[in-house]
Amino acid sequence: MPANRNKGLDLSRVLVMYIVVTVHIYGVLIAFFPEKLSVELILPNIGLAIIGKSVMGVFFMTSGAFLIGRSSTMQPKEFYKKTWKKLGIPTLIFTVLHLILNPIYPIIYNGSSWDLFGEQLLNSFLKSLRGIASDHLWYMFVLIGLYILAPFIAKSKEMFGEKGFMAISVAIFIWGLISSQSEIYPIKWSIGHVMAYVGLFMMGYVLYRKVDTKRSNGKAALNFLIAFVIMAGAMLGSLFGQRIGIPFSDIIFAVGEPYNLLNQIAALFLFKGFAYLNIRFDAGYISGLTYWVYLAHAIFIQWVILLIVEKNFGFFANSEGYGSFAVELIYGFVTYILCLLITHVVMKLLGNRKKTKQTA
Repeated sequence: MPANRNKGLDLSRVLVMYIVVTVHIYGVLIAFFPEKLSVELILPNIGLAIIGKSVMGVFFMTSGAFLIGRSSTMQPKEFYKKTWKKLGIPTLIFTVLHLILNPIYPIIYNGSSWDLFGEQLLNSFLKSLRGIASDHLWYMFVLIGLYILAPFIAKSKEMFGEKGFMAISVAIFIWGLISSQSEIYPIKWSIGHVMAYVGLFMMGYVLYRKVDTKRSNGKAALNFLIAFVIMAGAMLGSLFGQRIGIPFSDIIFAVGEPYNLLNQIAALFLFKGFAYLNIRFDAGYISGLTYWVYLAHAIFIQWVILLIVEKNFGFFANSEGYGSFAVELIYGFVTYILCLLITHVVMKLLGNRKKTKQTA
């Protein structure tokens, strides 16, 4: 891997994280305030869901691009030690946090009885065992699985060479693409679910090698255009596929699943688009914060909606009193900025504490 970071991929993490936060805003709004949302929100949110699920593939590909070619990845003992600290411990902490908070949210929002707390806590515990104490944590468990496989994938690259590895990556990507269309993975850390993303992880490295030294905003725009055409097809398919009788439309156009056919293909072109970008803006620092934002944003969403949306809903509502798509975009932006700012402050405080220990 070249020493210089790809500024386009750093920017991708910043933009992708905003989309993820905004998608999850709608999930909370529809769960707790369905009476305040109009049917007009359905169409833009299908589109947003498709973009959101496709860009999750960019996350996996970016990890593969930065990990597979790194020599330290092929030292399993040290690599796993760092992975446990970087991914394992934070995922465990946030799983426990969500396990405890999940039964409390219905009581706060809907006035549910505390008598149901025990039952809801048990349900939360069972969800935690499946890797979805909060729905977004599925990504962390899959990412941990990919990190476990990373040393073996990196060694296979050395064994087969770049051309051989590219052929294997394409084959595994297609294999995973086909097999994942007929599988449901209730346990998010299962080997089957992790393997559904191995192809994307490997293709991240393959495509990065091909485009990193060939920066071109024209090629970036072309790849973005192709990705959005594919995602538009997915949106139309999800709306009209079953209605007009397209075979397997409920699988091919399953916008709620990141590993479905069109979402993964769109992710390839989105990744290439960002990797091709020739920009001066360095989003490296903010990009580094997005990992912690991803872990924490679901908790922020709950409290931003509780403290702002519920009490000031009319400010953003349309003439009929229903929330508009602008509500999500604004709340998504507010939540994202708050997450970034608080993460920045926490990182600075931890950094200063570490420096104090070193000089003591």
